[in-house]
Amino acid sequence: MDVEEIKGHRNDKYETKPKEYTGYDLVEIPENDKGTMSDEITVTYYYIKKAEVETFYVEEGTEKELDREMKNGHIGDKYETFAKKIENYTFVNKTDNATGEMGDKKIIVKYYYKPKEFNLKIEKWIDSVRIEDKNKKGQKYKERDNLFKLEIYKNIIKTAEVKVTYKIRVTNTGEIIGFANEIKEKIPQEFEFKQSDNNIKWKVNGRNLTTTELEKEAIEPGKYKEIEITLRWKKGDSNLGNIKNTVKLNKTSNSANFKEQTEEDNKSESKMIITVSTGLTVFKELQTKIIIVAIVVLTLVGAIIIKKRKNWG
Repeated sequence: MDVEEIKGHRNDKYETKPKEYTGYDLVEIPENDKGTMSDEITVTYYYIKKAEVETFYVEEGTEKELDREMKNGHIGDKYETFAKKIENYTFVNKTDNATGEMGDKKIIVKYYYKPKEFNLKIEKWIDSVRIEDKNKKGQKYKERDNLFKLEIYKNIIKTAEVKVTYKIRVTNTGEIIGFANEIKEKIPQEFEFKQSDNNIKWKVNGRNLTTTELEKEAIEPGKYKEIEITLRWKKGDSNLGNIKNTVKLNKTSNSANFKEQTEEDNKSESKMIITVSTGLTVFKELQTKIIIVAIVVLTLVGAIIIKKRKNWG
C-alpha cells in the first residue's frame, strides 16, 4: 500500500483522505484522520481485499448459459448459492463448491439443467359414417383402433352419399406447453373434400389439405385438442376396397424453441374397407322363415285331412 507524508509545523491543522485501490474496500476511517500537528502522527487506513462468487446456470451438455448471479464480498466471508427455477428446464446437478468461504480468487459455481421434453402426438380415427340414401343418423365408433368396414348395398352403389367424419386429436406428451401450428391431411383418391361439409377452414392444394386451426391453442402437458374433418366417398364400383387416410403434424412450436423428442408420432393413419353388400344374408333368412312357415302350414293341413278321413270312416 502507499505511504504519504504531510509536512508542517506544530499546531498546524492537517486532514487526510482515503484512497481508492482496485480490488480493495476501505474497512474504516481512523479517528485521527484530521487534527492538529504535534509530534510525529501516524494515520493508518485499513483495506480488505474484495472477493467474488459468480454462479452460472447452464444447460447440461452444451454449457449454454441460461442465467447468472454475482455475489460480492471479501476474503474469508462465507457464501451460499442456490438452484433457481428456470422456465422449460429441470435442475440436474451442481458443482461441489456451491457453499464455502471466499478466497483471493474469483469462485465459479455451476448449476446444470436439462431441457424439459417437448413432444406432440397426433391420432386419427373414424368418428362417424353417414349414408344419406338410407336416411340414417351417423353412428359413433368408440373402437377407434380397429379396422372399420363399411358395406353399401349394391342397388345404391352409384347413388349413395357417404360422408365419413374423422376425429383428429393432438396430445401433448411432453413437459412444456406446445402449439400445433399446421396440420396436413392427405385425401385418398376414393374420397373428395367439400368445405361446406366442414366447420373449420382447410386450405386445398391438390390432394393435400392444411389447416392452422390450432396454431393459437396452447396445449398443456398431458392435455389434448381435437378437430374434425369430413370427406365424401366417390360413388361407384371403382372406389371400393382398402382406403387409407393420413394426417400429419406439419409444424409445431413452443416458447423455448425446443425440437420435438421424436417425430415418429407426428403421423397417423386411419384405415377402412368399403365393400358391396348383396343382401344375400337377409334373403337367406327370409327363405328359412318361409320354409318353416310352409312346413307348419302343411303339417296343419295334413292333420286336418287325416282327422276328417277318420270322421268320414
